[in-house]
Amino acid sequence: GSPSLSSVLSNFDRMRRAVVSEGKAATAQCAAASTRQEAKELLEVGVARVAAVFETQSEALHQLIHTTQRLRRLPRVEPSEPLVVLVGMPNVGKSSIVLAISSGTPEVNDYPFTTRRLLIGHVQQAGDRYQVMDTPGVLSRADSERNPLEGLTLAAAELLPSAIVFVMDLSGTSGAQSSPLLQLAVREKIRSQFPSRPWLDVRSKADLPIADELS
Repeated sequence: GSPSLSSVLSNFDRMRRAVVSEGKAATAQCAAASTRQEAKELLEVGVARVAAVFETQSEALHQLIHTTQRLRRLPRVEPSEPLVVLVGMPNVGKSSIVLAISSGTPEVNDYPFTTRRLLIGHVQQAGDRYQVMDTPGVLSRADSERNPLEGLTLAAAELLPSAIVFVMDLSGTSGAQSSPLLQLAVREKIRSQFPSRPWLDVRSKADLPIADELS
């Protein structure tokens, strides 16, 4: 997997200190040279040493650039504005709700895990602005078996000061892995994980009849 942020920063700092150390040593040698020609030769040697250190540890810089690019793609959460996190199983309509009520523009398709990252839209109401977060779907399985997308959703629910809107499609049209009974089971599990969070259950696709398995 990808290295942790602390590991990336530590590796880059190690490379930076090594480059600075070689640079200072080369500068001191040049300053102590007795002739201009000697200083020039020492400078060339010093530059080569700095370049060698950089080349041998350049992966640290590449890791930092890659990590920075990934962080830039993360949504910006404004702590002073109320936040609602939409949670639910795959393909139940979370993205459609975000698209309908907010400025967010998630991808909407009829296959699971369309949402592959966190996405934030905004809602203006009576002069106030509210944040609405779309999240990847969560399947009915043990936490130890979850993929990174599911982990992202649960981390958002756990770590961000938010209310949770649990979205359920009870029509039975979301696929076998998101059946109404499985959705209710996932709902109970997640509710028990976050008992103190403000919580609202929302039924999507309400124009469709409820599935027979819930009758």
